[in-house]
Amino acid sequence: MSDADAAAGTAAGVTAAGVTALVRWDDAPEFVSPRHHGGVRPRRVLDGVDPATFLSLAISVYPPGAGAEATPQSGDVVYLVARGHLRITVDGTSTDLGPYDTVAIARGSTRELVNVSDTDAHLVVLRPPA
Repeated sequence: MSDADAAAGTAAGVTAAGVTALVRWDDAPEFVSPRHHGGVRPRRVLDGVDPATFLSLAISVYPPGAGAEATPQSGDVVYLVARGHLRITVDGTSTDLGPYDTVAIARGSTRELVNVSDTDAHLVVLRPPA
């Protein structure tokens, strides 16, 4: 890949028709969720693409003790722990998740998250098309 391609955010040999979206980590906007506590740092990796036809993807970094309060889910969601450990409670049932553990949560279920470890936990949040 040339320096010009890298600066433009494109891969050499990939046509515009072959890439729906490309977001570099440093360009992924951080956002604030009022339901997060303890310094959770979420970033929108894919957002602004038509939610009726394309997925939404965010990555949140949970410092030790940080979490997300119990909240009913407005849509289906998939969580994948990329690093660290989180305790998830869904509809009153808790389980601990570690690296690469994945959980799918149905619309309407109530979930709560907390980092129960002494290191940062990284959570990938995937929302399918509406």
